[in-house]
Amino acid sequence: ERMTSLYDNKGRFPPMPLQEIVKKRKITQSEFDGYVRASSSLIISQMKDIYDVNAFHLPPSEVVFENQSISIPSLPIYKSTNLEDRDKILLIIAGNGARVGQWCPRRCVLETLDEGSILPILGMAKGENYGIIVANPDIEAVEAEEGNRDKSFDILKRATFRHHILDVWDHLIDQLPANCRIFVICHSYGGTSVLHLLDQRFHRASSRIAAIAFSDSVHQIADLKEENRSQILEFLEHNAINWMSSEEMRNVDVESSLSIGCPCRSAGTTDHMFTTQSAHGCIFQYFRKMETINDPWISQQLVTSIAIGLA
Repeated sequence: ERMTSLYDNKGRFPPMPLQEIVKKRKITQSEFDGYVRASSSLIISQMKDIYDVNAFHLPPSEVVFENQSISIPSLPIYKSTNLEDRDKILLIIAGNGARVGQWCPRRCVLETLDEGSILPILGMAKGENYGIIVANPDIEAVEAEEGNRDKSFDILKRATFRHHILDVWDHLIDQLPANCRIFVICHSYGGTSVLHLLDQRFHRASSRIAAIAFSDSVHQIADLKEENRSQILEFLEHNAINWMSSEEMRNVDVESSLSIGCPCRSAGTTDHMFTTQSAHGCIFQYFRKMETINDPWISQQLVTSIAIGLA
């Protein structure tokens, strides 16, 4: 709470320059982690106070991961009030190591919350009447104190990140009205969560998901079950774009070295952690185009014309 109060009204730590302190290594990693936690606390507070996005606790679950039975504890996710009254939902999934509301913890501390958090995207989503779901797959933020993490915790962390999206889908999204369409923004390792969702819940997920915006996703088509691969590839080709870190101008076509199964466009930055923020205007433009399409199984010609229109 003390560190949270240090942010000024622009979402920046004023009593530094913190950047200079960090560069000169005058604070420990533990102290820096404290600033990261403080930024997440402030983001969660603004999510609640400004955007009416509040905690919703998923029930605990039992999963089999790497041939082990894993008990995943109850985790909070964050959702808009009266979510069932919205006809479109924005599902936000950050990458590995990011606390709730963060894309890039380091930018939240060294730059501003607008540089490193989901707050600008929540602002756009609110303006376009989206309901919001913020996933929280990083169990490290809620489990185990520093120094008590062993190999079993590492397995728990990886199992949680992989399974979390299924719990979000089963316990929340599947309970929403059938006409509610889902738009997804997922960064980095968050893209693997979406691929896992499609692999495990394809028919239920593909009937609801209108569009997926990957940002510098690291998912691999090879991770899919062979029997599901062709239908998921078709779905991704028609309903997803990956905005990649690139030296090219924002939103131009680029090639990926990964086999990710969907069109790729430049995010307009070479900074992996800033790709979502850099491309979010293009992402919402893409979502607006996809909103007008009622049938998730759309023609490639129409997708191509949309992509050209985004350039």
